[in-house]
Amino acid sequence: MDCTIACQLDRIADAMSGFDWNAFWATLIATIIGALVASLIGLAVARAERPQPFFRVEASQPSGNWWTNRDGEVGLPVELWNIGDGPAYNVRLTITGAPNASREIVTAKLEPGESLRSSITVPGHGELESNPLTGHYNDTRSVTWPAHADALITWQQPPQRHRVRRLRLALTNPFA
Repeated sequence: MDCTIACQLDRIADAMSGFDWNAFWATLIATIIGALVASLIGLAVARAERPQPFFRVEASQPSGNWWTNRDGEVGLPVELWNIGDGPAYNVRLTITGAPNASREIVTAKLEPGESLRSSITVPGHGELESNPLTGHYNDTRSVTWPAHADALITWQQPPQRHRVRRLRLALTNPFA
């Protein structure tokens, strides 16, 4: 196997003069498949990095002495916040699972940091009384919280504004 430099150059020249169609097609197919995989990964990363809305919903105790008690029912405020980094379009907030809670609140656009307010009506009793002698408050307010009180949120997000997204968040008892 003694091959001089001239022999090696002859081998290189022979390899360069012939064209291998099988190697060409294999290289072309591998390049196309690699480009497709790279573009799909790039689209997935771009979609994950796109600003997304993220929601938090909370039923809260009425502030101060505000206590709407009518016929044994109490209206409690419910607030939905967009705590994500992207806007949500055509946002609908529907409170379900409680009596008289089918009211739907709609807004065209909910920017990050903005909120949407609704209310939930639940059975309740008691009051917030002030003792003039001590200056302390005696809070006897309580509600019967429904077991399945939920906030159903639907929204759309660009660029797929035709695709409606849904999220169901549980409402917890603010007096618990």
